[in-house]
Amino acid sequence: MKVILIDGGTVDCPQDVTCLAPGMAAVRLLADSAVVRGNRPVFLPEAGSPWQGSVSVAYRVSRLGKNISGRFAHRYYDAVTLCVLSSPAVGAFPSGLEYCIDGILSLGEWQPLEAAFSAQGVSGGTGLSLECGDGMVKARAVIPDAGCTGVDTAISAVSRYVSLKMGDVIIPYRFDGRFPLDLDMSVSVSLGDVDVLSYRMK
Repeated sequence: MKVILIDGGTVDCPQDVTCLAPGMAAVRLLADSAVVRGNRPVFLPEAGSPWQGSVSVAYRVSRLGKNISGRFAHRYYDAVTLCVLSSPAVGAFPSGLEYCIDGILSLGEWQPLEAAFSAQGVSGGTGLSLECGDGMVKARAVIPDAGCTGVDTAISAVSRYVSLKMGDVIIPYRFDGRFPLDLDMSVSVSLGDVDVLSYRMK
C-alpha cells in the first residue's frame, strides 16, 4: 500500500523545480508504518515536540491504473474519509523522514462516496470547523463533492509517473488550520455528521 500526500503550492513553480501540476508543489510518500487505523491511540516521539495536527481528505484507490486521463480519474477511487497528519517541529528530524515516522497519519473509517457527500446536504466550497480546549480537539469537515478536493487532477498527475494499485491512499487536499497535539489529548473528526475518526494521544 502506498500513501501519496499532495502538498499544495503556488501555480508558478520555481524554475529549478518540476511541479506535478498547477497548484501541486510537492508529493510526499508516507510509509505504511506511518498509518494508524481503527481509532487506535497515537504514540509520537518526544523528539518531535511540539507536534501539530492538520486534517486532510483521503481517497481509496479501487483499481490498477497508469497514465490515467483526468476525464476517467473518477473511476479509480471508491471511498473517502478524513485523516489527521501529525507534523513535528521544523528541523526536529532529517528532511524527508518526518513523513516516515511511525504513527503520524491517523486514518478514519472509509465512507462510500455517494453516501459521504449526499449526507452532508450542503453546497458551496469545502470547510473545516475546529473546537479546541480542555484536552480535546473536535474537527468537522464539509466536502460538497469530490471535485472540490482536486482528487481527479491529483490521480491523473501522479499516475503519469507511478502506477496506482487497489488499496493505495491518495490525499489531495489539506484543510487550512493546525492544532497542537499534547499527551492524553483526545481527537475526534467527523465528515459532515458522520464520525469517522476518534483517538487519544499517548
